Order: sequence, then structure tokens, then C-alpha cells
Amino acid sequence: MSRRKLNLNGLKAFECAARHLSFKRAADELMVTHTAISYHVRQLEESLGVRLFERGPNGIELTTSGTDLYPRIKIAFDGIVSALDEMPKFSAKSVLKVSTTPSFASRWLVPRLRSWRDVHGGSIDVHLTPTLRMVDLMHNEADVAIRCGVPPWPGLVTHELLSIHITPVCSSHYLTKIGKLHRPADLLDCALLHADVGQNSIGTEWHTWFEAANVTAQKRLPGMSFKDPALAWQAAINGVGYAIGYLELVKADLESGQLVTAFDLTVRHPFSYYIAYPATRKSDPRIAQFLKWTMLEARRDRASGKPTGRFQPGNRREPATSRKRRSTPQSVHSPQADSNDLEISRQIRSYKKA
Repeated sequence: MSRRKLNLNGLKAFECAARHLSFKRAADELMVTHTAISYHVRQLEESLGVRLFERGPNGIELTTSGTDLYPRIKIAFDGIVSALDEMPKFSAKSVLKVSTTPSFASRWLVPRLRSWRDVHGGSIDVHLTPTLRMVDLMHNEADVAIRCGVPPWPGLVTHELLSIHITPVCSSHYLTKIGKLHRPADLLDCALLHADVGQNSIGTEWHTWFEAANVTAQKRLPGMSFKDPALAWQAAINGVGYAIGYLELVKADLESGQLVTAFDLTVRHPFSYYIAYPATRKSDPRIAQFLKWTMLEARRDRASGKPTGRFQPGNRREPATSRKRRSTPQSVHSPQADSNDLEISRQIRSYKKA
């Protein structure tokens, strides 16, 4: 068949309908009517002389010919999209769509965007979408994402940006109200705030820290729960109770005194923050510049040291069991904090049950 006779509308309708196995969903994606999809597919079938779908009362199914044609057409369309994405941008100003969690956006990324503007002079505008949903980078919902979790993610290139270290935090007001704590187990008598991260069970982060502190806690911990960690931290700032703070993200709150730490014990979280983008976009200069900038900002953070905040009076002295545990690689004060692969792997498995 000559290129002049290619039925591009029919091929586009077929690829989309075959991917969804639904004319209706294909119509929704391409923003046309169901009738238009059916018409274009039938025109393609007539030009090829074969049936591509079996139509039935319960929907559509690919025929043998359709099953053979679909992956080839999909590869061809993906190639066109990749070629267009990788073309140099000749406009004076380009846009980079960035997706990340609301907590990372508000506590880490947004406060540093002035540096991005200083470096790039407004030539690349960041369009930021904070969401708890893992956006589909393979279908261009965003150009690049900063994800919290454990890779690999299919089809994506990842670079570790920030590790996460956790410790209980509260406001100075709440501290004054309840008085100082003498041992980690005293936290069980306080109001605990939970961040419902991903599909993990509520209280998972608290259990991770309690285990490192050699505290036995009941499986189901009481307390308020928030879908985003930043909401739990804000509740802690407002004096509602203790939250599990991510030291890398609550640094400013600790330094300003809005938050104080409970005990001088920090634990490596099984998750980290990663820069992620499609492998097909490796040569995109916008992504390359964003990656270089974020990695530099993260290195500056590490060079400045982790925030220590203000500890509760008397809480530097921990019980003997806690001091013993702090000599293990879980404590960030140990030089082997990031090398305890066995312990981190065990924690990761507990986080990935869901």
C-alpha cells in the first residue's frame, strides 16, 4: 500500500479502540463520537479487506488479523510521538510539566524554584502538578515526576534524589502542654498523627520508628490519619499531636522552632524520592536540565547536614535499650546507616504488602 492511500484516521481509531477494547473509551480519549470511531474502523477494514474486530453484545474483541496488526501500529505511533517529543524546541520559551506529591512540592520543590528561575532566566517554565496519584508518564501526563517509593517502574529511568529519615515531631505548644517525655515508649500515651502513605496500613511509619527505638507497640495505633504527610505535619505544628517527620522536608520547620523532635533517634525510611521520566525521553534537554538542577539542590542539602531542630529538655538521655539500638545501622548517626541492605529490604517488604 502506498503512503498516499494510508487511512491515518482509521489507523488512529483502530489503535485506540484496540488498546482499550472499547469504541466508547476510544471515542472519549480522541474526543469524538462513538459513531465516528466505528465509521473510521469500518473504513479501515474495507480498505484492508479484513475484519479487525468482532462486534458482540458484550463489546468488541480483536480478530486474528486485528491481534496481528495492533502491536505494529502501536509501535509506529509510539515512534512518531517519541520523534516529535525529541525534536529541539525552537521557541524562545518552553514548558516542562512536573508531577510530584503535594508534600514534596510545598516543602522542598517550590521553595527552591527561585533558584531555577535564576539559573534558566525564565527560558523553561515549570508547570507543577501536585498529586497523590502516580501519573502516567508513558502517555505524556507529565514530562518528569518526582516519586516517593521504590523503583523500578516499567519504562522509566530513575535517579535517586533524596533519601528519607524519619523521627517524631510536635509543636513547642504541644510539648509544653504534655510535658517532657523520658523514654520513647511514652509516645504511646500521646496523640499520634498518621500519614496514610500510598496503600500502606495506617501506622506503618510509626511502627518503623518504634521498632528502631525498641518499643513494642500494638498493631493498630489510634490517632488521626491524613492522606498527605504535609497535612500531618501541619496538624503537629498546630498542636494536635506527634507526627512522623521527614527530616529532609521539615528542615525549615525545625530550624524555625515550629516543630521540635522527640528523641535523638532518626531512622532510614524504606522509601526515597526519585526523579523519573520515560526512557524514550532521555535526550530531552528540558528534562536533562531539570535533573541536573534538582540533583545539585539535593547535594547542597546533604552538604549542609541534616537538621537537628530543638530537642525536648531531658530527652537526649534515652533508656539503655534505645541507646543499644542506636548503635545499629538504622540510626543516621551510624556511619553504616545506608549500607544495612538486609534491614532496609525487610522494611521495604513490609511497605510493599499492599
